[in-house]
Amino acid sequence: MKAKTFCSIASIVLLLCPFILMAQVNPRYWDGTGYLSVTGGPATPGRDLSSTDNKGLMANNGLVADVDYNHMIAYGIGVGVNIGVDYFEMNEELFLQHSIPSFYNISGGYLSGRIGLNMVMNLPVEIVRRGFVINFFGELNAGLRSYSIPDVDLYYHELQNKYLEVTYRSRNNVMGYAGYSAGIQFIFSDCWGINFSYSALMKSQHRIKYSLRAVDVAGEVTEDEDYLSGRLDRSGFQIGFLFVIGR
Repeated sequence: MKAKTFCSIASIVLLLCPFILMAQVNPRYWDGTGYLSVTGGPATPGRDLSSTDNKGLMANNGLVADVDYNHMIAYGIGVGVNIGVDYFEMNEELFLQHSIPSFYNISGGYLSGRIGLNMVMNLPVEIVRRGFVINFFGELNAGLRSYSIPDVDLYYHELQNKYLEVTYRSRNNVMGYAGYSAGIQFIFSDCWGINFSYSALMKSQHRIKYSLRAVDVAGEVTEDEDYLSGRLDRSGFQIGFLFVIGR
């Protein structure tokens, strides 16, 4: 996924090279202005998140969406705020091969909401003054995010398992994150534009707390708290729109 994404961005840049060579880099283009961007696209879970062994989280490919506001200080350097969501469904087929219930119910997925701060660097190239600008950008992100697992209910026959019912529910989980994005923006009339970018959350070890409730064949109820541990990194390619503010 990463190689294809970088190849796609590189291809776009190569196609635009003749126009870029005829254009002018304007490092003061963004001074005192900002932009609001809304983007989304497919996401690929990291190795621990997608692992299919007994301790893996068995996540399928999912989706990522972000809303950013960045205000530029000078020479294309700016700061901003990011709000985002990541969502991955569980690979139910593989999970059931490990748990082997008689009946089951799985709802929801791996859901993470994010809020953080940005530091962004832009390289704007004016193709047509006040008409068309190509902006190359890189952005660092850091902040807090929530994390929840799917709701899982497993049911067994009394001859198959010690427990007749086993229920997993997510607890409140808040953790830090760091990430980055980079891409290209096509801006029209100094007003709006189209955004193409690649984004990723960096590898870091976290615990996802959950509760476990089990009912055995004698009707005794056992309740416990536990956690899943792993690196919750992910990557994705996004497309969206941006709106220039204050120009």
